[in-house]
Amino acid sequence: MRTDISVLYTATKTTPSWALATTKLDPNTQRYLRTFGDLLRQTREDHDVSQYVLAAAAGMTRTNYARIEGGNVNVTLDTMLRIANAIGVDLEIRFRARLPKTAAEKPKRSTKSPSSAGKPRRSSDSSTARRRTTTKPS
Repeated sequence: MRTDISVLYTATKTTPSWALATTKLDPNTQRYLRTFGDLLRQTREDHDVSQYVLAAAAGMTRTNYARIEGGNVNVTLDTMLRIANAIGVDLEIRFRARLPKTAAEKPKRSTKSPSSAGKPRRSSDSSTARRRTTTKPS
């Protein structure tokens, strides 16, 4: 049974492997790593493979593999491929372009609503003055 692991992974700045444990990751990157870990755990459980057996087949320790499943490690592409090969699944990574909104794409805000078009605007002072004159002292 072959399963595809599909993850949207964004490229980040290159960080030396020795600094990964102390580097504060971007929240967006953390979210992708947790998603990858969840997909990895689900796939491993679907294939009835233990963390220990899978880690050994991928050439890593069980502790490090558990950190990857937990989304606590910034995984390299090489590690992702070794894990996918150890499970016997294809690794699919897709990139999607996120285009910034330009001024032409942004909706224009009108200063007047359609219902008030052509009607004179009331100032807040005149409505306040009107309220004061209509109240009668007792």
